[in-house]
Amino acid sequence: MRKLSLILILLGLACPVAASGASGDPGSTPAPGQAATLAPVTVTAKRQAAAFLDTPAATTTLGREEIELMAGDSALDLVEQTAGVFISAQLPGGVNQGGMNGEAGLRGLKGGELVLLNGLPILASPANGGYDLAMIPKRMIERIEIVKGAQAVLYGSQAMSGVINIITRQPVAAGGQAQAGADAKAGNRDRWQAGVWGDHPLAWVGGQVGGQGALDLVKVNYSTRSPYDTNLKRVNEQAALAATRPLPWLSLNYMLNRQESGYTRAYGKSPASDYQTDQKLTHNYLWGGVDRPDLRLMGFLHYSHMDLGYDYDALNKPNREEEKHHQSLGLDGQRTSRLGPVGLVYGLRYVYERQHDTDQDLSGSDRAGYRVVESHVNHHRHQGSLFAMAEWEPGPDWLLSAGLRGEAAFNTEQDSDDHQEALPQLSALYRLNQRQSLYANLGRTFRLPTFTQLYSNSATIGGNPDLGPERGWTYELGWKTADKGYAASLALFHMAYTDKVRYLYNDAQERYIAQNLDQWQSTGVEAQVRLAVGGGFWVELGGYWADPWEEDEGVEKQSGPKLQAVPGLSWRGQRLQAGVNAVFQLEREDNLDDYCNLRGRASYRLTDWCRLELEADNLLDKRLVVDGNMTPGASSNYEVYHPGLNVFAGVSFVF
Repeated sequence: MRKLSLILILLGLACPVAASGASGDPGSTPAPGQAATLAPVTVTAKRQAAAFLDTPAATTTLGREEIELMAGDSALDLVEQTAGVFISAQLPGGVNQGGMNGEAGLRGLKGGELVLLNGLPILASPANGGYDLAMIPKRMIERIEIVKGAQAVLYGSQAMSGVINIITRQPVAAGGQAQAGADAKAGNRDRWQAGVWGDHPLAWVGGQVGGQGALDLVKVNYSTRSPYDTNLKRVNEQAALAATRPLPWLSLNYMLNRQESGYTRAYGKSPASDYQTDQKLTHNYLWGGVDRPDLRLMGFLHYSHMDLGYDYDALNKPNREEEKHHQSLGLDGQRTSRLGPVGLVYGLRYVYERQHDTDQDLSGSDRAGYRVVESHVNHHRHQGSLFAMAEWEPGPDWLLSAGLRGEAAFNTEQDSDDHQEALPQLSALYRLNQRQSLYANLGRTFRLPTFTQLYSNSATIGGNPDLGPERGWTYELGWKTADKGYAASLALFHMAYTDKVRYLYNDAQERYIAQNLDQWQSTGVEAQVRLAVGGGFWVELGGYWADPWEEDEGVEKQSGPKLQAVPGLSWRGQRLQAGVNAVFQLEREDNLDDYCNLRGRASYRLTDWCRLELEADNLLDKRLVVDGNMTPGASSNYEVYHPGLNVFAGVSFVF
């Protein structure tokens, strides 16, 4: 109760995320002192433009003007500051650690979210399902749409608890004004960033470079037998985006994300085990095709390449290197039409996934000596699906929809089973009046096992080619209201899944083997309020309360934070714009400390073409635990720490 009282006091003071109601036109900017439409149009919820009050799902949209007011460098930073989302990562800032990425769980569950790039499933790695949102710069994002609840009919595998859609910058509309810009920023801990961009009706082109200095003690492992500390080495990043529309109905896009980093690991009880890594990670995304309101046919490709080098301090241990090559390519098409009073959205998707890794392990001992054992991992599979969603208005106040998706996965390995899934979804929406609506939504969901879960073969874990998908149902009841100066929503949800993949120790193989074992679910309530209070001020409060849990060898345990809240306050004046927000995660899983991160951002327009900018992360300079496991009796207790107060300042130009 003491913690809850503290939150209520903070909320009452309107302390802290920048209002997340985007205008219907993502490229529009409201006049200073005026609020944009707080009930935005969303595309992700129905795969076509839909008004806030006519969408039978809990939705959050961050438009370009809101993104500009939010602190943070990347898509991961922005997503963390939205209702219903919590972040976990093995290194601060979501820096990739040997293939382990930052995650954005929804409503207390990890792993049920599908992350899209412009509506396409090309961000996630086929090896482990990870996605590098921390490598997508804020400057390259047009808007972010988050839809919670059943979305598998429209988007297929992984869309269990919801969908996060990152939509990149696009050329200004025909007849719009061409612009160009540049900026440079610097901060403590040797942080720096610089970039340029240009916007024209034919193309949007931009690039960014940046980095940060080394960080000490970002992760501490408290193992009784072999404790260790992890330090993050210097991080350097580059990114580029080119988007063109040579014809009004034809688009072509390419995005590059590159990161160079590494870490050192020091074992206090056995210094001979100390080592350091250097890693280079590159993502190439290419997508394009026909893009019209009634017809969308997009081809896509994602190719990622990671080089990992392990350098041991002990002279008798040879160094080793690994390479990871992951590819996803495919075709996504949809058509919208009408059949009498019924509106239809239907389409198909084909995806080819491939993992091609070269791994090196050390074999031997101090006494007998060590040798490097090299192995090659080469897996691929095909996925195909057909879907249709029908929407019908039997009367002026009702909106009913029903959908069905058939999806199949064809594994190429002889000892792996193919999978076929039928995914139904039903929803109903009732308009109470012009400003309020009620809705109900239910759907069946599933998630295919990753290549790691199917085929991993290391000294500690093994894959299982007989694994089946994780399956379940999502149920939701909701209420929405919106008018010129406010928007609010309330959703009751229940997400229940079975056949969760977990690793169980096998005595015969003397390692952990993947199995379809357990149940996992979350039941709770999510709420959002956005309010324009006048004088250029916007206030927002969002979050969820839930009881998320999962089984671990038949024993129930908490799987995520029970309470998440993101209150915020922003102001837009003639010259000064400012926003302050907080992210609360309370009653966290694995006996972790409560998390409260306070952020702020301000910009001051010196001239029509020049702005000064200032932002800060972890304003209270707290020792925040980003991720970890401190459950008594766990095989490994560890904590990942936020580095502390970050201050970033600079100047931007627009011509």
